[in-house]
Amino acid sequence: EHGIASKSVAILAQQTSTSDAELLRLQVSAFQRQIPLMYAVICANAIGLGWTHLNVAPFLLAVAVPAALILASLFRLWLWWRVRYEPMTSVRARRAPRSTHAFALLLGASFVLWSLLLAPLGNAFQQMHVAIFMGLSSFACAVCLMHVRTASLLLLSVALVPFTGFYISSGNPVLVAVAINIALVAILVIIVQNRYFRDFQELAHSRTEARRLHGDMAELAQVDSLTKLANRRAFFKHLDGTLESAGKLGKRVSLGLVD
Repeated sequence: EHGIASKSVAILAQQTSTSDAELLRLQVSAFQRQIPLMYAVICANAIGLGWTHLNVAPFLLAVAVPAALILASLFRLWLWWRVRYEPMTSVRARRAPRSTHAFALLLGASFVLWSLLLAPLGNAFQQMHVAIFMGLSSFACAVCLMHVRTASLLLLSVALVPFTGFYISSGNPVLVAVAINIALVAILVIIVQNRYFRDFQELAHSRTEARRLHGDMAELAQVDSLTKLANRRAFFKHLDGTLESAGKLGKRVSLGLVD
């Protein structure tokens, strides 16, 4: 009984590990499709913010810094783009979230620092543009990162915590209200993301289980239940495949029957 129990636990652990690996592959594959959109939004927003501050900010803040951040974003996009057709192996799926977390932290903190340096400059419209840039860019990136939930939460924390703290400490009632509104929307985004991720996780597990059951059914359909040998169905399936391959290669096939 102890041996049967140990074997059952081992099988269950293996199925759980396989299911988790499949979930991770699906997460990274889904996220990979959102990467061009995410970097397109952040680069376009950065260009717009730098352009509206050309007449009030020094060249370093209005041109040099956003150019460097955009180049870093395009480099990250290129790293993803060049491997877009490679198979999503378990090793690659495990490695991808780590690099995503690192870039989310680095680029997120860099964009936030640049925005906070621009925030006091210019008139009320330009200052409000900084707030709009921070809010919309953060939410757009968080939505694109929703399949890698920890990276999305990391980005929202890195971007919006300093932002809301800065504007609340400004003492300006309008900026305080804007900061509170964006913080409330951020909480809503996090709640929706958690619900979406749970649904995505259940769907991935259902897909993995369906594949496993399909494989079991296919195996049972081609194996004799008494002798555990390949049955008539398996024979003709293998024969059809062999004849098809031989036809494509221009080869002959010999078949011997022994009774």
